[in-house]
Amino acid sequence: MNEAGEETWEQIRATRWRPPAHAAADAARRETYSAALEQAQQLFRAATVGGPETRP
Repeated sequence: MNEAGEETWEQIRATRWRPPAHAAADAARRETYSAALEQAQQLFRAATVGGPETRP
C-alpha cells in the first residue's frame, strides 16, 4: 500500500474512537462498525497482493 493509502486508512481507523452518529449512539452498532472497518482493511490489504480478480 502506498503512503497516501496508509494515510487514508489512518484517518478511517480514527473513526473507531469517534464513529458516525448512529454507531456512536448504540453499542451494538458501534461494535459492528468497528468490526466492519477491520474487515474492510483486511480485504483491501489482501487485494493489494492478489490478482485483479480479488480487487474491490
